[in-house]
Amino acid sequence: MRDKGRGVNMRKSIIVLIILFILTGCGKKEHKEITSVWQLDDSSYTIGYGEGHSAYYAMKEFLPNAKLHSYPDHITGFEAVKTGKIDGYAYERQLMELAMKEGLSGVHILKENIGKPIDLAVGISPVTKIPDFENKINTFIAEIRKNGIYDEMVKRWLNGDIYAEMPEIKKAENPVYHLAVGTTGEIPMFTFYKGTELEGFDIELAKRFALWLNADLEFKVYNYGSIIAAATSGDIDCIMANLNVTPERLESIRFSTTILSVENTILVKNTDNVALMSGFKDSFLKTFVRESRWRLIVNGIGITILISILSALFGTVLGFGICALRMSRNRLVNAVSLAYIRIMQGTPMVVLLMIMFYIVFAGSSISGIWVAVIGFGMNFGAYVSEMIRTGILAVDKGQMEAALALGYTKPHAFMKIVLPQAARHFLPVYQGEFISMVKMTSVVGYIAIQDLTKASDIIRSRTFEAFFPLITTAVIYFIIAWLLTRVLTMLQNRLDPRRKK
Repeated sequence: MRDKGRGVNMRKSIIVLIILFILTGCGKKEHKEITSVWQLDDSSYTIGYGEGHSAYYAMKEFLPNAKLHSYPDHITGFEAVKTGKIDGYAYERQLMELAMKEGLSGVHILKENIGKPIDLAVGISPVTKIPDFENKINTFIAEIRKNGIYDEMVKRWLNGDIYAEMPEIKKAENPVYHLAVGTTGEIPMFTFYKGTELEGFDIELAKRFALWLNADLEFKVYNYGSIIAAATSGDIDCIMANLNVTPERLESIRFSTTILSVENTILVKNTDNVALMSGFKDSFLKTFVRESRWRLIVNGIGITILISILSALFGTVLGFGICALRMSRNRLVNAVSLAYIRIMQGTPMVVLLMIMFYIVFAGSSISGIWVAVIGFGMNFGAYVSEMIRTGILAVDKGQMEAALALGYTKPHAFMKIVLPQAARHFLPVYQGEFISMVKMTSVVGYIAIQDLTKASDIIRSRTFEAFFPLITTAVIYFIIAWLLTRVLTMLQNRLDPRRKK
């Protein structure tokens, strides 16, 4: 009878799943072939756009009925169109054409533009330390337009060819200023990586401006979502990254005179529903071999491991200190340490990093890597302190009393008797938290650090393919986590005699 009941329940479950599947499929509206921008002015269509991009304002004005969805970058948006997650992606026509030329498949560009041409300009930090910066950059732009250098740059970079050679530009011999330029490294023709070197229209513009200004030049690479914050905090003097002039950005930063004007349009999926990836071998070569892009991965691995290990060391030491305060008999000290733990546990890691970078250390010369180490260490320390405290409380108080009776001092008794026993309790949890922290380091791109994840994004921006960069990143994180797990497991075995066998 019991088996019969199970069979009936299973059949019911299968029937329910089939009904849900049919309803889901039937409820999804099948769109006709999209041949015009104006066809998308319907609530049944979803169109993507980049964070802060001018295409958003054009769609709000000309396609008010369409649903809009924000994406962190155009590469993710292109993939969303290819896989059918959205119906279209609004972006700059010239860059879409380049993507198609470089191998983006399964999609096509609509003929009409949306909105008026959009101005591109240099974004100027409101707190730059270079005096009269706006007048200087505008004077420089006027000069290169007059002497023909601007026309040479346009011809070199903006003709749909990203394999142009960067001209040799001298550095300032006796620099008067330090020029920090924010860029993204992910916009072909304007700012992109050729191998491990930044090149493109904006990169050449920055180098020429630094020489004209008699300044030493530093590039800082950000995600688009954080580059405006970097300018407003004073971490950079200006932004040169195919930056659209938009009403919201004008509220936060100033802009130079217009450098270029571009047209926005919409990318849609092919009607045959086929989005073929290029050949497996060709895709592999594009991702790793061409322009020695494997070096970006290797450099990213090094940065990820460095931040992880230093953060763990700092966080462990800090955790011991916070644990000591938590176990203090002083109520005020105990309350302050508990408040710190709750704040760290309740604050998302990416938010903590941005607070540290753009507020606490705003305008300072401290490297983003050290900011990341401090931020992750503070967060990790809060969790470690509670692990250690729990482990110590699990050790019988008689152990300490017996050690003191044998003539041990309190510190000596703690290190020799209590801590080894407590470690057997908290190390398994410590191991899991450490691995979680390693994976959380993938957000450091928000504070201009080129880690493993950021390297993957840079490669995707050149190959317009997601498979190899993302799968490789996932596998490498798995290997790093596995190796660190093995090391911590060996440490546990050494501390626990029962596990040595």
